[in-house]
Formats: sequence, C-alpha cells, structure tokens
Amino acid sequence: RSGRSWGLACLLAACMQRCTAMLAQGSVQVPTGGTRFISKFCFTFDPSQRARSGTLEVTVWAPALMPGQHAELLFLDDEAHSYPGPSGAWSGMTCEERARCAKKRVPLNHSKVLGTTGQSKRFQIREKLRPRWWYIALSDCSGGGLTAEFKVRAVNNPYGWASEFSTDKRLVLLVLAPLAASFACISS
Repeated sequence: RSGRSWGLACLLAACMQRCTAMLAQGSVQVPTGGTRFISKFCFTFDPSQRARSGTLEVTVWAPALMPGQHAELLFLDDEAHSYPGPSGAWSGMTCEERARCAKKRVPLNHSKVLGTTGQSKRFQIREKLRPRWWYIALSDCSGGGLTAEFKVRAVNNPYGWASEFSTDKRLVLLVLAPLAASFACISS
C-alpha cells in the first residue's frame, strides 16, 4: 500500500515539472511544387494588446537543398484569407498562391540549412480578438522537391506554468488529475 502511494506521489511530482515549450520535431518530404504542414499551435489572445500572446521558433535543416532552389518556411493562421482549412480551395491553389497566403514567408538560405545549427526563425505572436491557430509549413515552388528536418517550439506566454500547452489543450491536466486521483482511490 505505501509503495502504491509513493508511486502515485512520484507520478504527480513528474507531472508538475515545468516544460519550456511545446516541441515538435521530425522530418518531411516536400514534393515538387508542393507544400507540407509540419506543425500547428493554438495561441491565446490579449484584448488589451499589452502582452504578446506567444512565441514561435522554427529551425530547419535541409542538407539536400540546392543553390538557387526556391524553398520557403510559411507561417499561416486560421483566418480565411491565410489558411482556409483543408478544402478544395486550398488543394486547388498553386504553390505560389499558397505561399502568398502566408502571414510570414522565410526563404530557406542554402548556407544556413546545411549547417549543424540549421536556419532558425523566431517571432512573437500577438492576438487581440480570439485564440487563433497558427500553422507552419514548408514549400518548394522551384520544382526540385525537398527533404528537411525541423524543430518547432511554441509558447503561450500568459499561461504561466502551463505555457507549453496549446490553448485547446491547456485544461486537460485539470480534467485528468481528478480522474487519476479517483482511479487511484478506487483501485486501492
């Protein structure tokens, strides 16, 4: 019985550690003239605009990027003129049209994406009306195709200890903690 209590205490202590940010990493194959989404995150809002809603940092490595190849990192949000969602409208766009919809476009620099540190872009998100989804994508409109490694970090600044949670996930711990405690009581 005391072993079970000790295990539960350790589990709760592990859950209470502060994380620095949401982290998504992996690799992606972008087809010729295509666009691939690599991550998304829902940032909160501040109607007063006194504080930034969050921070988004992306690092890309693309060792096979050729000099002159036109590949970009795209930042889109959920506004209708930016990213209309998975629809026929988005699917019917050319690579250049998709890139023009981005709120921010960062051309991949051949010398930076080849290095061990990769090419990084960090910027502050400010939302004043409502929580908003931000999508990060890689595009290659040059026709060469692209293989890349990526790392995305996102932080919701106003959430304090829960800053690593996307707005849609931040209350999950408040639901799961009582459920876990109830389960522990029932099973003992």
